[in-house]
Amino acid sequence: MSDLFRPDVFQGMRPLKKQRSRRAYFEGWYLKHVSGDKKHRFAFIPGVFIGPSQEDSHAFLQILDGMNANYEYIRFPLSAFRPEKKIFRCKLQHNSFGLHGLSLDVSGKKFKIQGELNYLEPVRFPVTWKSPGIMGPFAYTPFMECYHGLVSLDHRIQGALTVNGRNVDFSGGSGYIEKDWGRNFPSAYVWMQSNHFGAEGSLFASAARIPWITGSFRGFIMALYFDGKLHRFATYTGARLIEVRVSSKQVWMTVEDRQYRLEIESHRSAGALLMAPYEKAMIERVSETMTASIRFRLSERKSGRTILEDSTDLGALEVQGKLEQIAVVQDS
Repeated sequence: MSDLFRPDVFQGMRPLKKQRSRRAYFEGWYLKHVSGDKKHRFAFIPGVFIGPSQEDSHAFLQILDGMNANYEYIRFPLSAFRPEKKIFRCKLQHNSFGLHGLSLDVSGKKFKIQGELNYLEPVRFPVTWKSPGIMGPFAYTPFMECYHGLVSLDHRIQGALTVNGRNVDFSGGSGYIEKDWGRNFPSAYVWMQSNHFGAEGSLFASAARIPWITGSFRGFIMALYFDGKLHRFATYTGARLIEVRVSSKQVWMTVEDRQYRLEIESHRSAGALLMAPYEKAMIERVSETMTASIRFRLSERKSGRTILEDSTDLGALEVQGKLEQIAVVQDS
């Protein structure tokens, strides 16, 4: 049984013990790092894929050099993955990952990385009985295809890594952590995130096609954290998705609730093709960039007064699948 009120910890103890899963199971954390001088952007994604047979099942570490769109998927035996039960901390062979930092000693075909990074003062997403994380009451639904968790909306980084023999100092930089687990990624989705704006804060936004008992529906979750205040927009909060529009170069998203309206515009850029679960295997299916520009505006719905407006060119962006399934045309 999953730990609903600690979505950041490893949820797949049962399939991990069996080392196989009839319907397949995946789980992974996305740890994003941007150096203080903004010249280095790396994401590390440790996780597991547990398939119908022990031969299919394995642990993995995905490495993304976001500045150069360089990427590697390193496969490990499932036995190399050792998670703790009550906190987010896991070991993957000689590497460890957790809420307060990571330690790397990995050698792949493209990347050889050693070093330690500490995460200072992580901003946690609130968990309550009514809403155990960003999934809200959907976290209680046992048949969801994919679950999502926000682990740290923002934190400072201290430390350095040696990447292919070159020292990369991340001290003074900022990081972010989220995770996914379940059977499969959505058939279509848009995802974007950044915690590098002019003002200190964080933005996460996603819209996806969600399988359901009677078919599927268009779902969305968004979190805007600035000045110690969290604005949450989601299907379950009563907010309404006004626009989702994707072109070859841009992504537009607009959402509003009784009080606020959030408008987001992102410009797409070249990225790398990451591995993600599809039915009973991990395949190359997710294109991610860490050099997207993102601009947002939060305003009062009734008066139109701007409350917060900011932009960045250090955004992460994924656009995947049959996008017509999630497209919404803005009301005239």
